[in-house]
Amino acid sequence: DRTGPTITVTSTAATPVNYLITAANFNAASGKSVANITSIVSATDDGSGMDGGKIEYVLDNSTENPTTGWTETTSGTTLTFSSKAFGTYYLHVKATDKDGNISYATTKALSTNLEPSGR
Repeated sequence: DRTGPTITVTSTAATPVNYLITAANFNAASGKSVANITSIVSATDDGSGMDGGKIEYVLDNSTENPTTGWTETTSGTTLTFSSKAFGTYYLHVKATDKDGNISYATTKALSTNLEPSGR
């Protein structure tokens, strides 16, 4: 098998996701949102399978696949990111199957925006 796994990322809201920050979920002391960015990641592979493979992720501000900073997780895991500064984020997912084939997926923009009257 030379084909990488199929990656699925499911958000808790429509994509692109706009997480609206209001006074209720804004920490004025830190200047960061306390709203959560939540997504479910999973990977499947019809060739060699995912047993012995791995799924990793990074949440950052770039559309480019990161070269470092990957965190390993398991398929079907709900990832929740909180206390994010205002801005646009991208969830990068890398899946490696049993044979070592790698696939990458990047979400559309996940934005945290301050509601105009929120401060």
